[in-house]
Amino acid sequence: MHCTTMTQKGQITLPVDFRNNLHLMPGDSLKCRQVGDEIIVKKVRKPTLMDLSGCLPKPKRSFTIEEMDAAVGKALGKKYAK
Repeated sequence: MHCTTMTQKGQITLPVDFRNNLHLMPGDSLKCRQVGDEIIVKKVRKPTLMDLSGCLPKPKRSFTIEEMDAAVGKALGKKYAK
């Protein structure tokens, strides 16, 4: 068990071994939850590209590489034609 002291501003310092074990870096977010007279602190996981999986509906049909290339070329042509 580790002890820490709260400052007048209500801030506490997490012991270095806790920070190291959780791989905490400056700016990381933490979630705090009170359970009785204890506080549980968890690192907020940063979202990854895999978290986006399934957020868009499946297209009605599959597109070929050629169709995708043509669509990208058309969009770029419009962007740079201005």
